[in-house]
Amino acid sequence: MLPTHHSAHRRRTRLGATLLVLLGLKAAQATVVPAGIIATSTTWSLAGSPYVVQGTVSVYGAALPRLTIEAGVEVRFLAGASLVVGSNSSNWNDYRGQLTALGTAAQPILFTADNGLSGGWNGITFGNNADFNGATSSFQHCVVEKATVNLTLSNSTQPAAPFDHVESRLASQHGLVLDGVSTVVSLQDLALHHNGGAGL
Repeated sequence: MLPTHHSAHRRRTRLGATLLVLLGLKAAQATVVPAGIIATSTTWSLAGSPYVVQGTVSVYGAALPRLTIEAGVEVRFLAGASLVVGSNSSNWNDYRGQLTALGTAAQPILFTADNGLSGGWNGITFGNNADFNGATSSFQHCVVEKATVNLTLSNSTQPAAPFDHVESRLASQHGLVLDGVSTVVSLQDLALHHNGGAGL
């Protein structure tokens, strides 16, 4: 017996509903990160990936907080959003912050623009309090892309574990800016390419 018009319509309706449910589940998996300060140690796990950062997120506090990002995590930034580690301030101890972003060759960590456009976010900055009085950061096997300036070290020698196997690409301006860094920064297997301005 050939299927009737109504039965075929019901099948299409069920298929459409199933697709909507699957799309809804995919969207629900994203972890939204509002703008603000991370003042206590926090982990962004692979299970919570992707993370969608809605504004400027700063990692600092008197408790010397550390943001740990697990291998394979994808962090997406809305327009104008950024990640700041160890704010620039003369009140050093209260503004210290740390980042551990240790990807692997098989599972790199990706920092990217949510809208997919070059210049779509404001990049990652390590401030002068990222290396003050015991503060340390690690940044390995990471891909940073599509910001205005992807990475800025502002009066900071961190990450110093070293800055290893990092790819910085597709920035609308620069791949990496060293601002006021007076000592040697350990750069190892750093790839800067397809950026709008100077890579470094």
